Amino acid sequence: LRAAERERALAHVLCDDLAQLEAAWRGEVAARESLGEALLRDARSREAAAAETATNHAAVRGELAFCRAAFERGAAELEVLRDTVRQVEADVVEARERARQAELTSDASGQAIVAAVIKARSSPYAVGDAAMAVAGGDACQLRQELVSAKAAQHVAQSRLVQAEAEAERRLKEAEFSARSTVKLLHAALREGELQHQELLRAYDEQAARLDRSAAEEQRLRRALELRREPTERH
Repeated sequence: LRAAERERALAHVLCDDLAQLEAAWRGEVAARESLGEALLRDARSREAAAAETATNHAAVRGELAFCRAAFERGAAELEVLRDTVRQVEADVVEARERARQAELTSDASGQAIVAAVIKARSSPYAVGDAAMAVAGGDACQLRQELVSAKAAQHVAQSRLVQAEAEAERRLKEAEFSARSTVKLLHAALREGELQHQELLRAYDEQAARLDRSAAEEQRLRRALELRREPTERH
């Protein structure tokens, strides 16, 4: 009877120890599970942050594409301005040629007047009056042509000066606009490339953290499974 009581008391002690061990094990399992859930929540939050980073990455790519399109439009506008400058230069060359032709016409008219006067003075006396009258008419006509040629030359020179001034003004405006556009586009491209690199680094960091979180979660799950197996066998 005493031996049975001792065995019963020992059984109660063993049951109490087993209950304490089970409670401790359950507490540790609960702590591990809460830690695993916390890690899982952290992994999900990091995954959401990575998705947001990818969205920002796509937005930056869109901005880069927009900047490249703007750069191409600026280059096309610059080419149009260059064509305009070439056209103005051609107009200037044409105006110079017209001024030269007017000057040649003026010189020819002057020479014709001089020749008519010489011819009238060298005519015989019998036909001198008639020759002088004809020469006077020719001289008057030639003077009018000379005045017209000089007026045309003046107009051509005025147009030439205006065309040169307009060409210089357009060229300066085109150069200033092109340089400003190129500077702005280069700055935007550099800013976009820096943002792109920063987002790539952030994305790589998020991916590395997610990998570490997944590895830690796998390790905890294996540890929990290893701790459960002896208890289930017991």
